[in-house]
Amino acid sequence: MNTIHEEKRHTTSGILMTFSAFILVVVLGFVDYLTGYRFDFSLIYLIPVLLVAWFIGRWQGFTLAAFSAIIWLIADKTAGHDYGGAFYPFWNMITRLLFFSLTSLFLSGVRHSLVKEEELSRIDALTGIMNGVGFSEQAAEEINRSRRFKNPLSIAYMGVNNLKKVNEELGHSIGNAVLRRVAQALLRNCRSFDTVSRIAGDEFAILLPQTGPEQAEAAVSKLQKSCVNTVKLEKWPITFSIGVVTFFSAPTTIDEMIRAADGLMYTAKDQGPNVIKYRISD
Repeated sequence: MNTIHEEKRHTTSGILMTFSAFILVVVLGFVDYLTGYRFDFSLIYLIPVLLVAWFIGRWQGFTLAAFSAIIWLIADKTAGHDYGGAFYPFWNMITRLLFFSLTSLFLSGVRHSLVKEEELSRIDALTGIMNGVGFSEQAAEEINRSRRFKNPLSIAYMGVNNLKKVNEELGHSIGNAVLRRVAQALLRNCRSFDTVSRIAGDEFAILLPQTGPEQAEAAVSKLQKSCVNTVKLEKWPITFSIGVVTFFSAPTTIDEMIRAADGLMYTAKDQGPNVIKYRISD
């Protein structure tokens, strides 16, 4: 739900920024007309095009590039620039359009590469889910949201037991397959706004926003059952220990939240295979 609201807000801000850029180009065209054709406004027209290409997207940048080239032609002709032939102003407009478009294409490509690289830095390469960096960023947002709206926040910390044994006896490729299959099982059984991440080699964290103790118990029990069934189908000697902590008052730091759930997970591990321990933190 929060993700949907954020996407709507982002879309609205993008529309407003694009509309503002079109208005700015019209204003620049009017200023261009007032100052006369002797002043070259090429770089000034380029500024809103670059801003839209960088912050909004490639196609919006292309559209604004075409609009800017047309506005420039109208301002230049209206200001009385005599080219000595009807062909020349249109040639200049097409040349400027190509310059604006190619610059927009290049800049939006750079932006896309940077965003993609930033996204990949938050993803665990083996399982395809969030890594510790991504989890920390998401957890910080959820802690702030929990504090602002006074909603409960739960975290489940899960250890995959006997993974070392699987690696030694069956090979690391099987051990990697275990982690991938467990990650998929967790994702399939979580809500769209929950956060699933691989924190360490054989440890996963699941963040459950707006989730009280009863909801957390039902959700985590379902998650563990799915993981157990997954490894049973493959006859892998894997079990799962899980610590679940529900915070009615948001934790002070992310480390505090992880330490509480991690410590509870080790308590569950000491009590036997496939044990889940729950705790409420006021």
